[in-house]
Amino acid sequence: YPANLRLTVSEVSEDAWVTILQERKALPPMPWMNVNEISESDARVLYQYIRSLGLAGERMPATLPPDQEPTTPYLSLFPIEPSS
Repeated sequence: YPANLRLTVSEVSEDAWVTILQERKALPPMPWMNVNEISESDARVLYQYIRSLGLAGERMPATLPPDQEPTTPYLSLFPIEPSS
């Protein structure tokens, strides 16, 4: 499950947010290798925008091991072979 970014920015300072984006190595589908390259000014604008969205909402469920099926709705990112 992806993180709730509104919760994240409600729990950290703007400076901490910049550090998170520059150093984080996250689980899929987060493209951390691209996020790590965001400029400091863009990271700060993103922080301010997310903070402006209002209430933070709820935490997402914990990450599941690959052999467990989620009990909540989900999107599979694995390609499905067409039937012949």
